[in-house]
Amino acid sequence: TRRTLGATPSEAAAAMTGLAHAVTIERVAPRAQVADAYTPLLAEHHRFRVRAGEADEAEEEGPSGAEARVPRFHLPTGFRPDRTMDPTAYPKLVDFLHRCAELTEGHALSWHEEEWPVAQMWRLAGALWGQEQRTVVVPRLEAGAAALPGAGAAPLPVYDHARERQDCRNGLHRPSDRRAALLSRWLAHCVRGRAQEAPAPVAGAAPAFLEIFGSLSEGRVPDAVVSAISAGEVRLAGMLACHGASSAGTRGPGGVGAGDEETQSAVLAAEQLAKWLAEQHDDFVDKGLQLVYSLLTDDLQHLDPDQVGHLESGVLSPEDCRSTAAALDWQRGLGLRLWFEQAPGESLQFPFQQYTDAFRTCKAAPPLPAYAARHWHEAPEFSASPRHLCVLYRLLELYCLGEEDCRPVDVVVQALMPQAATADPLDYRHAWQLLTLLEAVNFYERLPEDTAAMVIDSFASQLIAVGLWTWSVYAYAHLRDPRLRSHAIRSTVLRHGPDATPAEMDFLQDLGVPVAWLHEARAYARGHGFRTKEFVAALRDAADTSTNPEEAADLRRLAEEAFLVQWLPTHYVGGREAALLDFLAADPVTPYGHTLVKYRELRRATDAARVDTTPPRLEAIERTLWELKDELDVGRPGNSCDTYVAGQIDFQEKAEFCRGDMLTYVLKLHFKLLALREDAAHDFGDLADAPMREHERIKSLSVASWALVRAMQG
Repeated sequence: TRRTLGATPSEAAAAMTGLAHAVTIERVAPRAQVADAYTPLLAEHHRFRVRAGEADEAEEEGPSGAEARVPRFHLPTGFRPDRTMDPTAYPKLVDFLHRCAELTEGHALSWHEEEWPVAQMWRLAGALWGQEQRTVVVPRLEAGAAALPGAGAAPLPVYDHARERQDCRNGLHRPSDRRAALLSRWLAHCVRGRAQEAPAPVAGAAPAFLEIFGSLSEGRVPDAVVSAISAGEVRLAGMLACHGASSAGTRGPGGVGAGDEETQSAVLAAEQLAKWLAEQHDDFVDKGLQLVYSLLTDDLQHLDPDQVGHLESGVLSPEDCRSTAAALDWQRGLGLRLWFEQAPGESLQFPFQQYTDAFRTCKAAPPLPAYAARHWHEAPEFSASPRHLCVLYRLLELYCLGEEDCRPVDVVVQALMPQAATADPLDYRHAWQLLTLLEAVNFYERLPEDTAAMVIDSFASQLIAVGLWTWSVYAYAHLRDPRLRSHAIRSTVLRHGPDATPAEMDFLQDLGVPVAWLHEARAYARGHGFRTKEFVAALRDAADTSTNPEEAADLRRLAEEAFLVQWLPTHYVGGREAALLDFLAADPVTPYGHTLVKYRELRRATDAARVDTTPPRLEAIERTLWELKDELDVGRPGNSCDTYVAGQIDFQEKAEFCRGDMLTYVLKLHFKLLALREDAAHDFGDLADAPMREHERIKSLSVASWALVRAMQG
């Protein structure tokens, strides 16, 4: 309804064929509200932009580099192709991520916000490829390096491939610990308040234990401790408080008992569950308490309906496990594996793969986009292959695959789909931002040129649809192909630039858009408005400001054609031909222009008070007359100006009258010259032999006869 409200059938058809984008903003929405949905992030993107260097341009352009007219822009490239950090660009990239997170802070509080996925995308990007926000100077960096984010910490690599575990007690941490902390904080921020909206994980559980489980599923262990104390569960509160500290030991990817050292709280929880089962007290223990203890074992097989029956401490029933899975959205399901199964120092791949396997086997909620996930609990359906997955899940998948040096282009393509973040298939806002961000991260294989161009063109069309056409030029400036980039920007400027304000012109010139294109845009608009004089003047301004000689010549030719087609005939009929012919005093560029200049010079020579009648001069005049007769008899050929200037029958009639009048003058002067030379042998019989249609021949003969009569009369 929002997309089609107020739309005509033609607009709806255009949207279905991809010719119209972003018919997503309500037509009744004020322009300021529309701009607020786009411009803050675009302005920040523009502020951090970097112009592609000459080496990059040459590499991308190849043999067509000389044809590039508008420079290419991109975000600061934080990492080199060998995955080492660029000490100059990386701080700028991190600062950009934090600024975007600050700008979208208001939309990141609740996943019921329409812009929530984009707001969380920036926070997740900072957790995956950025680092802490506070800045300090790290002297160990290369000379000339800027201040790097992080409270006294070294720059944070994206991936940590170190094998040995460093001593945390002496203040030494692996970089993966910092990265894990960033991801944990991001995930906890995402899911805050979700437990209150979700149904109860198990039926008949005490509210106090459900509150504790809800806090744990949101990564809020301190709140869970407070809730346990309030409920009088002192022992449980102590186990919860010790859980984080006791998890400093290492364990392998099988949960408790798979590593070298088992965590004390996990061992106690498993022993308690096994004791309840052995003594057959499980029926007398609250289901909520059983759920919390099962979680504290740090082995989520206790929540797996297919595995819980094979565990000595598996106290929950398969039905309870399924109802718990149905009560957890995909981010809380991932969070449980991150907070209760991942050992310190382990890669994000382990919990992510555990969750992916569970969702692919229909044991966990699928990672649906927020607009679908927030309604999933109303009718839970465990689908192993949903049509669209959340952009946040795709970014996590991209990060995990990239750790193995994979080139997951298909994952990037899926992350750029509009439906990964919004229900609107024509909204490419997050896609364009993410495309430019991944290029700046420089860790993953580039998308095919046609795919990247499709995203950029779709977003630019969306900006045009909401009235932000100057920002569409900036979006097009990120195209890699120089010919495609120049063509797209020039087409946009020619269509929307005729009435550009001074501020818009300054913005475009700051992007490197040639001033000649703005003059050309103004010219074409004037031409379609029958303002031929302004059309010609604007084209000449465009030609004078163009830096491309071939383009300047084409513009001058078009301006001259427009002058000859409409401006000259109209004023010639009005008796002002002498002043208008001065327009052609400069070197003409069209054949018809050369003919009129030749005619202008002949008029000046023969209308003088005293005409030079020496034989050489008369021979030169005669040669000119013969040339003019042949050229004027053919008439004005068709030209490209007819495409740009609105034509009228009246203009065509005046142009024909103008040509006939000039031809009459030439023939009259020719007969006078023959009479002066007393050369009766010459006549104008060659007109009868001209290869033309019969009616054209008759017209030319009538013009010649009339000229002869006037010459004989004086």
